[in-house]
Amino acid sequence: MKKIRLLLILLLSTCFIQASLAQNYTVTGKTSDKTGLPVAGVSVLIKGTNIGTTSNVQGNYSINIPSGTATLVFSYIGMVSQEIVVTKAGPVDVVLDDNTDQLNEIVVVGYGSQRRSNVTGSISTVNTKELLQSPVGDLSNALAGRTPGVITKQPAGEPGSDAAQIYIRGNSTFGGASMEPLFVIDGIVRSFRDFSQMDPNEIESVNILKDASSAAIFGVKGANGVVLVTSKRGKSGKLSANYSFNYGKSEVTRLPKNLGSFEYATLYNEAKLNDNPDASPEFALDRLEGFRSGSNPDLYPNTDWMDLVLGGGAPRLQHNVSLNGGTEKVKYFTSLGYLDEDGLYKSLNYNRYNVRSNLDIQATSSTKVSIDLSGRLEKRTTPPSGSIFEHTMRNPPIFPARYSDGRLASPGVYPNPLALVSEESGYNRTSGNYLMTNFQVVQDIPWVKGLSLKGVLAFDRSFTY
Repeated sequence: MKKIRLLLILLLSTCFIQASLAQNYTVTGKTSDKTGLPVAGVSVLIKGTNIGTTSNVQGNYSINIPSGTATLVFSYIGMVSQEIVVTKAGPVDVVLDDNTDQLNEIVVVGYGSQRRSNVTGSISTVNTKELLQSPVGDLSNALAGRTPGVITKQPAGEPGSDAAQIYIRGNSTFGGASMEPLFVIDGIVRSFRDFSQMDPNEIESVNILKDASSAAIFGVKGANGVVLVTSKRGKSGKLSANYSFNYGKSEVTRLPKNLGSFEYATLYNEAKLNDNPDASPEFALDRLEGFRSGSNPDLYPNTDWMDLVLGGGAPRLQHNVSLNGGTEKVKYFTSLGYLDEDGLYKSLNYNRYNVRSNLDIQATSSTKVSIDLSGRLEKRTTPPSGSIFEHTMRNPPIFPARYSDGRLASPGVYPNPLALVSEESGYNRTSGNYLMTNFQVVQDIPWVKGLSLKGVLAFDRSFTY
């Protein structure tokens, strides 16, 4: 009887092993380019999973596939990805083609534009689609995480003053230790503020020159790197109108959980006795009971300063409308943008209008005129006092922020942060008007092929009040 049982167990185990082996199968093959040379490092991935491998130096690969039909994805930088469906074991050879679209992409460099395949320096490009993926009030924040070698740090989040500091390949020393890169907008050197307050809807691309060879034409001013901005221009054809709108709201992700007034008073007494055993308690038993019960909020408050000052929401909305079109002789692009961004308290707001008009005129067969006009109106409202966050952190919960009759309280050593941000304390309002112009004339020399003369005139005007 035992022999029969062992025989049955052995038979069932053999069937199970065979069935398990039949579920998986192995696909092998070779990856090569269109000239027949092997391509090493090609990523081979089963679509929809994290199962994958890479080809070796000879271009050979081998991958174990679970039962059923699977789709293999072959990808390599600079080449077109391919997807191949496999159903059984066997060889699958793949020939990868060059990604000509990527190699033929036009890249703006310091002295003009080139095909990416001809560029030898380190240049990264961020196009308008990537800039619009993360709607932000300040354009500098849209570069965060977009390109390798570019570090962004946002020291503040106050509307109108929430720009990110940009460092290209670490810290340099030029520019009075500011380490700020050079910003060039449509061939004209502008300030960081002019760049950061642009509407991303009017930008065609942002090219970042990161190494010495790319930024050499700018001399020592490009020591910290160069950010080249190209705005959108008109295209011949019918009038094209675009409108975009986005709305968002900012909130504090997590507020600190501070002690309540009863816990604060209890630990304060304990700390005082630890410092001097003969000292009398700061808070008597009746006050402790008042803090614990909360019977009289005016006499025994339990104020959560962080939630009171920073616990709200900050809405932000943005509109943009643009017109694009023209003929072979005249092309135009016009954009009008509006941004309204609130802070976490009522006395904080930033309001901005952006306008741009780019006009290209083919005056003669050899003369081209470009007229670029751009401007913005800024209005920023802030509380009259600073250090609001510091006072919010330092004020203990035993002091009231506002009495039950609506009057603002005066806590004691530190100012009442709720009073600093309330409408009763007033506000500071700063307005700024900025105008930037760019006039260019390009004259081809008829008797010398490929030679032309270019004249550029830029005039900027701004005033704040």
